Amino acid sequence: MLVQSDSLSFAEHVKDGSACLRVNSLLKTYQGRGNVIEDVSFGIMPGEAVALIGGNGSGKSTLLKCCLRLIEPDRGEIEFLNQKILDLNRAQLRVLRSRVGLVFQHHNLIPRLSVFSNVILGAIGRKGGLRTWRHCFSTREIREEAMACLEKVGLPHLAASRADMLSGGESQRVAIARALMQRPDFLIADEPVASLDPRVGREVMELFMELNEQERITFFYVSHDLDHAIQYSNRILALQHGRLIIDDRSSLFTKGELREIYH
Repeated sequence: MLVQSDSLSFAEHVKDGSACLRVNSLLKTYQGRGNVIEDVSFGIMPGEAVALIGGNGSGKSTLLKCCLRLIEPDRGEIEFLNQKILDLNRAQLRVLRSRVGLVFQHHNLIPRLSVFSNVILGAIGRKGGLRTWRHCFSTREIREEAMACLEKVGLPHLAASRADMLSGGESQRVAIARALMQRPDFLIADEPVASLDPRVGREVMELFMELNEQERITFFYVSHDLDHAIQYSNRILALQHGRLIIDDRSSLFTKGELREIYH
């Protein structure tokens, strides 16, 4: 069985205080299921791309939600972007989350709105007000920034299209552009290509890595695709029955070795 590496242990990885996400001794319990997350500790450094893998029910999505305090952990410490997230009130938490771009398997676009308006909605967290609800109300600055985000994902030509007319890959790219509109310091994705065909899934993952490398946006994502986890990350974290059993450089693993965690 693969085990967590000493070379990138929690203590070594974040002892200098420079981690942008620091999780220590996290515990989450659900009634009837026991400990879904048990004594999990890790750190993510600025500019890293980190893949989180594990079987169904291993606690991956629960861990992501705890990191953003979308659900409350039962014990542990979480420091996110230099703030102790468990100490924040609702308003402070909202400000912190506005610095984190979220991309999910289901793209959550508003079907009847244009691609352009959907992207502009990404500015709500930092701008607010009517001017970030529809492009017809937006300032020139917001419109120009939204178009720049669409250019980054290769879809400026679809700005006027309705969201419900897009393909799956196009929808996910628009969701990424919307997240970029937040000007995020950190990007979190939960199985972002699970609903896409393999070719489009690779294109979307390559886009994520371009943003990570060129924009220096820290990227933390869940994946069931072991090839993606190895190819599109600097590090791999793996959960098994709620415990962290791998934390090491992606280049050290083969797909066959990673399959062991599913046995």
